[in-house]
Amino acid sequence: MREDAPPSGAPQLSLERFLEVAAEFRLGELETEQPHPATGELSRLAREDPGAAVEVLKQVDLNALVCLESFNPRLEFLAAAMAETLDRGRRIFLCGCGATGRLSISLETFAREGLLGDDLGERVIGFMAGGDAALVRSIERFEDYPQYGVRQLRELGFADGDLMIGITEGGETPFVIGATEEA
Repeated sequence: MREDAPPSGAPQLSLERFLEVAAEFRLGELETEQPHPATGELSRLAREDPGAAVEVLKQVDLNALVCLESFNPRLEFLAAAMAETLDRGRRIFLCGCGATGRLSISLETFAREGLLGDDLGERVIGFMAGGDAALVRSIERFEDYPQYGVRQLRELGFADGDLMIGITEGGETPFVIGATEEA
């Protein structure tokens, strides 16, 4: 089977189901796919007044932290689930594609190098659509198939008691959704 071809036997029912909810997944309409309104003139500002450009970025970052604060209960829940998983001797899997895939792999590296606290060794496993090759060069369409996420998760040895964290900026990536639902 070609890597860019959909998995064999992709049912018509899946296509029909997708079409029913397709409007919810229009990338061009996702807020995460839009330019930030405060940074539209950032390139010009950086040339003309670098200090002002840095101030714009600082304000955007501070605003992001304020927004993040509203997620504290969810983040506390996630932190507790991660601690419990590690306390039981189980593993944490991080899955993403594109930039979030690179984040998954980076977090695994940080864990292995002791940059996230305790020596986690091989207990934090990051993976991304397209595998390690996609770190260097994007592998188009790999993220479009949930079956590929399922397969990678299985091949990595995900088991009962492990924790799977899907990392996606918009929540719409089939690869990440497939791996998350499998877990």
